Amino acid sequence: MKRLSLLAIIFAGLMLHAGFAQVALTFSPEKPSPGKKISFRYDASNTSLMGHENPVALVYLLEGKLPLVREVKLTGKGNKYAGEFTTNDTTRAFFISFGEEDKKDNNNDQGYYRLLYDETGKPVKGAKKDVASAFSSYGSIWGLKRNVEEALRLSREELAANSELNEKPLEVVKLLLLSKDKEDIERMKTLLNKLVANTSTTEADLSEAKIYFENSIKDKPRANEIDSIIRNRYPGGTWVKAEAQNKYYREKDPAKKELMFADLKKDIGEPDTDTKKQQLAGYAGNLAMAYGIAGNFDKLKEYTAYVSDKQYLASIYNSIAWKETGESVHAKPGNVALALPLSARSLELIREQQNDLSNKAPFRTEAEHRKSLDFTYGMYADTYALLLYHSGEFQKAYDIQKNAIELNKRKDVSMNESFAVYTQKAKGNEAAKAELESFVKDGRYSPAMKKQLQEIFLAEKKDAANWDSYIADLEAASIKAKKQELLKKMINLPAPGFKLRDMQGNEVTLASLKGKTVVVDFWATWCGPCIASFPGMKLAVEKYKDDKDVKFVFIDTWENGEKDEVKKNVGSFIEKNAYPFHVLMDEDSKVVEAFDVDGIPTKFIIDPGSRIRFKSVGFSGTADGLVNELALMIEMARGTTAGAPAKKAF
Repeated sequence: MKRLSLLAIIFAGLMLHAGFAQVALTFSPEKPSPGKKISFRYDASNTSLMGHENPVALVYLLEGKLPLVREVKLTGKGNKYAGEFTTNDTTRAFFISFGEEDKKDNNNDQGYYRLLYDETGKPVKGAKKDVASAFSSYGSIWGLKRNVEEALRLSREELAANSELNEKPLEVVKLLLLSKDKEDIERMKTLLNKLVANTSTTEADLSEAKIYFENSIKDKPRANEIDSIIRNRYPGGTWVKAEAQNKYYREKDPAKKELMFADLKKDIGEPDTDTKKQQLAGYAGNLAMAYGIAGNFDKLKEYTAYVSDKQYLASIYNSIAWKETGESVHAKPGNVALALPLSARSLELIREQQNDLSNKAPFRTEAEHRKSLDFTYGMYADTYALLLYHSGEFQKAYDIQKNAIELNKRKDVSMNESFAVYTQKAKGNEAAKAELESFVKDGRYSPAMKKQLQEIFLAEKKDAANWDSYIADLEAASIKAKKQELLKKMINLPAPGFKLRDMQGNEVTLASLKGKTVVVDFWATWCGPCIASFPGMKLAVEKYKDDKDVKFVFIDTWENGEKDEVKKNVGSFIEKNAYPFHVLMDEDSKVVEAFDVDGIPTKFIIDPGSRIRFKSVGFSGTADGLVNELALMIEMARGTTAGAPAKKAF
């Protein structure tokens, strides 16, 4: 009996394992062809969508450029679904992403994809190349995790199977661009140098070779040599126009810019093609913006007449109107009377676009397109409401801002701050207090909002002694909710070791920091969100300056230019802003790649056992919000047990 029971247990275990290992998605035919109908069956059991009742399937057709999206209607229920779609004759491969609201299933970051096959049963030429591009870059459109290794594997297979591709040096370089293999790098250099040596190579191809040497191979001297070659071979080439354009866009004086605009317009000639019209509109819009910011609204009107794209026009109007608001509910505004109609017009233009799909990106669904416009409308409505507030129209400001914060799901702290002020003006203290309490509990508040709540509380209770306990209770709810949110994001992966030098030339290794909780912040001097996050990071560093068990390192990466020049610029930036940061130089970008970073800023919280516990990407909040979130992450990370089972990967 014991033997039979043991066999039964083993059999049951194998069946359970087989259940979890089953393929969630199957296709018919197994080897689909371009221009044909494809059927599929999707089993959501044991996926992130298990138990969800209305998953949506989006098919992304890969055809050598950005993907084309198709919505597929699913039939079925109880985790078992089916669907079908037809590819184009030009389709070479496709991905399918399943989702419901904020939940997605991309096959545990491996992606659900299929190559298409020709009549001989071989993958269509370019199929693996397109899938590689999805893994290396644009797959983020549907939430696919960047996978450089998979991209390189597919790229090499494409090169091995596609002899025609090997005759195109730039195509080969594009496929190997992410490789750090020395042989691949030497191969790229050889191909590019042969291309440059060929006197019949076009200016466009030479310019592309220059960019690869400068930004990817990191050989600035060779890039400079190629730049000289371009100028000598093509003395009147497109580089002349490019320099004129760059000079135009850098010019701040509207009058000087206007003179340059006349030359650029003359160079374009008759705008008889869409390309020429778009180019002229770009120049004119930039000039209109310059005049609008300078307060010359007559010139603004003159040059916006060249702009027909409604979204571009709306962005111009909103940018100028926002400048006139003073950019804060607490700041002194500019010319509100002139800015109000511009802001109102920006909202009208966005609303007109809601049902106009002519500007919809091919990789976005109609719902995604409208959602994007809703987000834009919310931002522009924030501008309009602030102008109304400065005009004394408090009720209108309240109504507009209420809609704006709902479109943003009450997540934007600066918008919440304005709304709290408008609420107090339009609805009174009680209504404002209720909104402020809600924002504090959700953790979506600023110091100014906390001060506003305190003033209302003291005016109502006249009891300063109870304020501390009152706000502590509200913030405790916020902290509890935030901890629960962070707990879901907590990970447990070994941190890649690194050995870098700081600005003083001292060597710093991750191993030397073992036993401490380490905050690693990847950044660059050209990165706007990185710089925007630094006031908050400064507060965080100062908060923990006396805590010997917490260490911050700021790893500068992905910079362009000579090493000495980059180091000098980084040092000047840090010194100018008086940031108390310990900066390490990732000069060859190896550490940022080892940490699998897709974009910056990206922060990692590493526990005392050198395991990554949190990964935070981007920045769009407030300095205080960043400090509070980091503090929670640090406390949660330092309280973990090294070697505990991983909950999820990143």
